[in-house]
Amino acid sequence: MLRAPRGTGTITAGLLAGMMVLGGGTLAQASTAAFGNTDRACLASFQKPETGLARKSVETTINNKKSSSEIKTFARSVDGFKPSAKGRQLGLAHSRFAYNLRIQLASKRIEGRRCFGVRKVGVELALVRSEIFIDKKYRPGSCAYKAILAHEREHVAINERVWDQYSKHIEAEVARLAADIKPFYGSRSDKASKMVSERLSRELKPLLDQVNETRAEENSRIDSEKSYREVRARCVHW
Repeated sequence: MLRAPRGTGTITAGLLAGMMVLGGGTLAQASTAAFGNTDRACLASFQKPETGLARKSVETTINNKKSSSEIKTFARSVDGFKPSAKGRQLGLAHSRFAYNLRIQLASKRIEGRRCFGVRKVGVELALVRSEIFIDKKYRPGSCAYKAILAHEREHVAINERVWDQYSKHIEAEVARLAADIKPFYGSRSDKASKMVSERLSRELKPLLDQVNETRAEENSRIDSEKSYREVRARCVHW
């Protein structure tokens, strides 16, 4: 993200660009315990779940219709955005990520009760929004427009690179956590599926938080005074 302090033409340090939305829930330690009642007969039905990961993404769009103040208003509405300096908002890269879990259970009747076990868990990682905002003061083709766009594209590339970096880790963690869920007795399949989904979401949260932390650290490296001076030096008119 690029910011210019009020009253000057200098680009000063901002904060990170973009955000990642990756589920919620409270932090919880993984546990091999079943959700509720179980016994040897129910536990004997355990089979290692099948797991898989799918990726989806959208194209990055460029929005050159908002003023600096309008971009700033939008930036303030983004979760986790904390501007480090006052002044005009020259550009912003906004990336929104999400994940979705698909749970498939198997059930077995044991002495009149239903024993549920996890059979398949699919995780879908999706880039659901990728948008670059550039102050409408700078028209396409101008030096400043190109400089801002290049900077914001660096943020987009960082977010996607971190996403790629952690995909295999997320897939492996889902497989491990799913295998930790032992068969349990329950009354309804929809309720059992919801319980499994909520548990996996809670236990994935530490890894997803790590993704956010890594993304924030890497983005902050190019939102520095040195980086902004280099961008500033590319053009004469700001």
